[in-house]
Amino acid sequence: MWGIPFSILEAVAWHHYPRECKDKKFSALTAVHVANVAEHRRQQVDENKAIPTLDELYLNEIGVWDEAQEWVKFRPDRAASELPLKPYIVQPAVAVAKGAKRIPSWVWIILSMLAGVAAMLAAIALFSK
Repeated sequence: MWGIPFSILEAVAWHHYPRECKDKKFSALTAVHVANVAEHRRQQVDENKAIPTLDELYLNEIGVWDEAQEWVKFRPDRAASELPLKPYIVQPAVAVAKGAKRIPSWVWIILSMLAGVAAMLAAIALFSK
């Protein structure tokens, strides 16, 4: 999609639920998943808001559970108050209910491709006048 490597698309798509990904090896998905949890922990400003947790099953499957627990402890060299970042609040994603039919990933890929084609056709129609 738009020339973006599949591994990057996969990391973006599955970083909240990495165990759903079929590829069970250390990848960009692993790095994004752990970084997402670490950043949410670092930026937590409201203790009443849920923050994502490490996916223990997935991280054990690829053999980096112990390391991942250390990775989330890393902090920037500077104090958080010195960083040009603003805290943000993201509502946790809702997991798919048990028993619900899961849409195969190839369907999403085809839908994305069709959306891209539709956007190109609309642009051609708009600019060809």
